[in-house]
Amino acid sequence: MRSSRESVLKDVQRITSEYGFGNKWGIKVDRSPSYGGGLGLFATRDFKENEDILTTHAYAHATNQSHCDGCWLSKEDGEIDKLFKCSQCSFVCYCSRECQVKMWPIHKLECKNMSIMLKRHCAPLPGMILLTRLLYTHRANITRNGSLELINNLDDLWANDNKMGKPMEYLLNFVQATLFYTQEPRSTDGALLNYTKKIESHVTSYGEQNIMILPFLAFINHRCISNIFKVHGHSNKLEMTIVASRDIKKGEELYLDYTKLEYRKERLEKLHKYFLHKCLCSICREINDTGSKEKYYRCQDCSCNGRVDIRWKSPSLKQYHAICLKCGKEYDAEELEKKGNIIKSNIKEEFNKAPLEIKEMMIKLYTQHFHVLDFFLAEELDKDALVSLNDVFIFKRIQLQLDHHFDPCSLTSFGIVGDFYLKLELKNPDLAAYVNGFTSKTAGGLTVPPKIKQALSNPDCYFDKTLLDQPKYGGSVVRH
Repeated sequence: MRSSRESVLKDVQRITSEYGFGNKWGIKVDRSPSYGGGLGLFATRDFKENEDILTTHAYAHATNQSHCDGCWLSKEDGEIDKLFKCSQCSFVCYCSRECQVKMWPIHKLECKNMSIMLKRHCAPLPGMILLTRLLYTHRANITRNGSLELINNLDDLWANDNKMGKPMEYLLNFVQATLFYTQEPRSTDGALLNYTKKIESHVTSYGEQNIMILPFLAFINHRCISNIFKVHGHSNKLEMTIVASRDIKKGEELYLDYTKLEYRKERLEKLHKYFLHKCLCSICREINDTGSKEKYYRCQDCSCNGRVDIRWKSPSLKQYHAICLKCGKEYDAEELEKKGNIIKSNIKEEFNKAPLEIKEMMIKLYTQHFHVLDFFLAEELDKDALVSLNDVFIFKRIQLQLDHHFDPCSLTSFGIVGDFYLKLELKNPDLAAYVNGFTSKTAGGLTVPPKIKQALSNPDCYFDKTLLDQPKYGGSVVRH
């Protein structure tokens, strides 16, 4: 007799093979040794960097009234010129007759319920819409993007509801509200609760109101330094393509970076809270092993300029101290944190409106106290204000920070680099070209324009010069 874990794996492999997993897509679902034997997605052949691995479409989705319900393109973002509402419920919006016809097999099952809710001056929540569309998609026998059977076999991360962001009581109330919205019989509440757990565990969200579930991608596990990234379709944002961010060998597990702008310690806490697992990349393992608070102060010895972190002095006693990871010098942790918080608070408050010479003084004060890898500039300060300084080493710091804290091909890196590139393109084309290369993972690394290369040969006295020669990518600068 097969165990339940073996049964789930066999069921998932059977279902996914019907959609091309294996020979067509070159991927398979299997047990992941990285995550305690949970499910993961693996390559069954070699993939080249930037090669498409899998293209799939949302099984079910919900969106707000500024997006087309058929393609998720946005009027607010200028992707489409106009939207028109469904003539019956006046709630769901479309950009074209084509999108309306495409969604009608699903919307005809929900349109009346939406009208009733709106007459009561109570619009259905996106989560309600998504949950009921799981059932309606199944009833309409639309199986091209997955099935309820596949979704039912996704890991249930609500095994211990105390570890999740919302208590079980919230889910039960949500299910009751959804039953009221759909007018489904009460006998369906068990099924709705089950699928609510799956949504909470595996939903892909873009803001609070734009959510979807892509069951084929739900098997991909997290790693801070991932080997794939995902992109929306150009004309249909409900379509998602997984792309290799580097060369991938047959047998490798595929990893995505789940998180965004958090420091790694915050990411680890979020992963544990919402996904009940740990990241096993080298940097995250070090944080777990050393109790690191992931601080990035600068060693005040200018011949060192190494990173000062606050971590356990004795792992057994879990007593903290501040120590330079490069030269071993110890510091007063409380004093470092107090001064650092004041510096960052003042810069955040005054930087954007300060004249140029004051901005330069603020940056100098910041670099005196904080190590090169401290992720603050691109996260907290106005990008136009940073561009106005025309300082190559600000962007060198940002490049090293992206390499250390995020995958270069993550959405976070693409977003930050893209914003800076657009602002620099006309003002400083050489610097723009340099910044645009931060998200490249080609073997040759960055192509540095001669003027930028010359400027980088003369770093400020607070810069940890050992990082200038570090190889790019993959957290190679963890120890400094």
